[in-house]
Amino acid sequence: MTEGITSKIADFIEGFSLEGLEYELEEQVKKNFLDYLCVTITGSNTPVSKKLFSYINSSFTEQKATVLGYNKLTDLKNAAFINGTSAHALDFDDGHTKGSVHVGSVVFPAVLAVAEKNKNTSREILRSIVIGYEVTIKLASMVHPYSRGYGYHNTSIAGTFGAVAAISSLLKFNKEQIINALGIALSFTGGTFAFLHSGSDIKRLHPGIASSNGIVAIELSKYGISGPEKILERKFGFLDIFSNKQVNKQEVEELFNDSLEIFNVYIKAYPCCRQLDSSINAARKIRNKALKISLNEIKRIEVRTHYLAAEHNQKECNSLLDAQMSIPYAIAISLIDDVITTKSFDISRPQNKLIDDVKNKVEVYKEREFEKLYPPIRKSEVTIYTNDNEIFTAISDIPKGEPSNELSYETVCQKFKDNCKRFLSVSDAQEVIENVSNLNFLKAIDFKMRV
Repeated sequence: MTEGITSKIADFIEGFSLEGLEYELEEQVKKNFLDYLCVTITGSNTPVSKKLFSYINSSFTEQKATVLGYNKLTDLKNAAFINGTSAHALDFDDGHTKGSVHVGSVVFPAVLAVAEKNKNTSREILRSIVIGYEVTIKLASMVHPYSRGYGYHNTSIAGTFGAVAAISSLLKFNKEQIINALGIALSFTGGTFAFLHSGSDIKRLHPGIASSNGIVAIELSKYGISGPEKILERKFGFLDIFSNKQVNKQEVEELFNDSLEIFNVYIKAYPCCRQLDSSINAARKIRNKALKISLNEIKRIEVRTHYLAAEHNQKECNSLLDAQMSIPYAIAISLIDDVITTKSFDISRPQNKLIDDVKNKVEVYKEREFEKLYPPIRKSEVTIYTNDNEIFTAISDIPKGEPSNELSYETVCQKFKDNCKRFLSVSDAQEVIENVSNLNFLKAIDFKMRV
């Protein structure tokens, strides 16, 4: 069933045309690009991004690509490494539900680094972005949730191939060159969910690693290093290793049909793991409809959701990552905060004692009926029981930002302004938005951060 997948992907990369889809793709990419800039600018101010910058800055060599948020240039692979990390540092970046994969934080850093050096046109950049999104999503969708069951992070394992695909487009590789670069890419592919419940920084680096490694794979290919053919379907290839030959048959059969998956990408309303969003939405429904609930009167809170989301049940939160991966924490801030922002997940915030009181009353359960709906539908049911024997229940299955519950471009503009106002002047922020609106990709990243 999987025979010839590598060849089909190479054919798509080489032959994809924007013709007839320009307007729709331009509108979609504008939204994704502005969202990428928003999450990267804000993420560049986080401790993990600063640590990585300090490491890279100690060995700056070639200076050809912009490091967003630092007013610096560095070499291509390190620019992609830092920018991809910054984009994911607050877990606020876009993604794709069916593939359970972050996309923009891998594709944009690789594309912009290479395009900045090579001075590609906006149309060439647009085409490469779309190709990068499609390949990343298609590979992730083929293997999810099997890959996740083996502990792999789809952003890491599919993202490297997406970065290679996008750059191959920018450099106008032919089919033979594309297949070779894809063959090399597998040896740079990895990343697991070992970070879960650990509070460690490493998850933030996964998109940056994939983006940077995509550039390395391309560079090695240019220097004559050879990679194996049929890298996706061969023994010990992508499908053999990361999903143990388990694939979604429909995704394989419909590989690169007339529809494009970039239109099915979600943009986040909340800066946390996407698996938490439906639980947040359900809790917010209760908060909005039952304003009389006193937090002190809550006896217990039950959350029922699908099995992968239910793994995010930790109550002890000792880091930002812990909070962003915790349904109990997310439920607490959903009931406490008027607006959920990046500050909501700050574990040192003044309301921390109140958050602890509420989250310790939350229990998370796997709901078998919801598991049957996953991954297309991430369903959660939240029930609050009070000391007065009142019961409040709400269900959510379509998180904000999904294509069927999408955020408008205007909303993404507001997200950009709200989150970047600490780092950009009003006029600079507006100039970035205007450049994005005009698809001036390279001008849009030419801004100065407030020091």
